[in-house]
Amino acid sequence: MKKGVNTNFFISVLLTFMLLLLSEVSTIEFGDMTILEYVLSKHNKDNVIELDAIMHLSLQGMWFSIVIPMLCSIPKLFQFNSCIKTENWRFNMIRTGHNKFKLNSWMQVTVSGSMAIVFGYLLFFIVMILLFPIPDSESLSYYSICTLTKYNSIYIILLSTLLIIFLFSMLTGSICILLYSLTENIYKSIIFPITGYYILSCISESLYRKNFDLRMEFLSPKYILGGTDYVFEDAFNFSYFVLPVILILTTLAFYLFYSIAIGRRLRT
Repeated sequence: MKKGVNTNFFISVLLTFMLLLLSEVSTIEFGDMTILEYVLSKHNKDNVIELDAIMHLSLQGMWFSIVIPMLCSIPKLFQFNSCIKTENWRFNMIRTGHNKFKLNSWMQVTVSGSMAIVFGYLLFFIVMILLFPIPDSESLSYYSICTLTKYNSIYIILLSTLLIIFLFSMLTGSICILLYSLTENIYKSIIFPITGYYILSCISESLYRKNFDLRMEFLSPKYILGGTDYVFEDAFNFSYFVLPVILILTTLAFYLFYSIAIGRRLRT
């Protein structure tokens, strides 16, 4: 596969930005509407919603959280598919070696897809910081990351959020490339995770409504991405920073499954 940024990377960045704008916000005064509608209607001038809330609500949008597999796959998975179908992988593997080819392919697909989503979110944040009020430092003291760093700043929260976005996107990209290795079908490798994320979101919402158990919310991708650290800690009674560790370990597990699956596929 060709290294570097391609047109598909920028397409994924723009799609991420647009989907974040289509996430919903709810207010007592104006009801439910998308962030885009909220901004265009100029309700944000009334300072009803602050920037940190918008940062999390945007990630909880149903469309964004469900189609992350597609956003992860656009930059490099289609190129990986072309490499396998045209059998160019044989030349790449001879040049780099079997294990390095598998690792490089996985890194390109997962890291490129994750970075596209991270840049899309950064673009969204830059626009939103111009439109929404930044909460005072006292309001931000509730965040665990601010307590840990002893620095109540919206930018500290941004870094924490970007880390979770990147790690969750890496995990999602690993699932997609594993499914591709098993099926050698680019569409199945994207549609299956999208369907799975949708089912998880529905189950999460149903269980939460029945039991009002905050832990049930974190079964859904949208709350893993957009849930605040202090709500996570209230729900599970342990540090929010366990979540990145879980995401990393799960991603590594999927990499091992992918390595086995693609190894068998390339030997046939």
